[in-house]
Amino acid sequence: MKTRYVVLIGVGAALVLAVSAVAGPLVRDGRYGVVYQVPATQDSLHNVFANVGDRFSVVVRDDNAAGDDWWLKRKPEYAMAELVHDEYVAQNAADLTGTGRRFYTFLAKAPGVSDIVLVNGDTVTATVHLTIT
Repeated sequence: MKTRYVVLIGVGAALVLAVSAVAGPLVRDGRYGVVYQVPATQDSLHNVFANVGDRFSVVVRDDNAAGDDWWLKRKPEYAMAELVHDEYVAQNAADLTGTGRRFYTFLAKAPGVSDIVLVNGDTVTATVHLTIT
């Protein structure tokens, strides 16, 4: 009888691990909404279109080994879009060099037009022209 419970607990634990391994990336992808990769070049301009209620992310390549240091210089008006989170995501789990991507995730709150300005150090500026309908 005790052996049966131990086996059931073991099977249950294995099932939980298997489900979390499969569902984990799905939940993580939903966290960022629609992802817009912004070119990390001098004075780049990128257009982003969203609807009220959408979650979207502006993403730049962030390579610390190459000297990248991205920061958000200008956010859209808070009444229009809220910054939900700012997160660095490594290229892989064993990444020790700092190569990955920087995610700026927003929630579209009201229709309007605004710019999001990202700066890498003091040299590279990427502007995102945001339109929310």
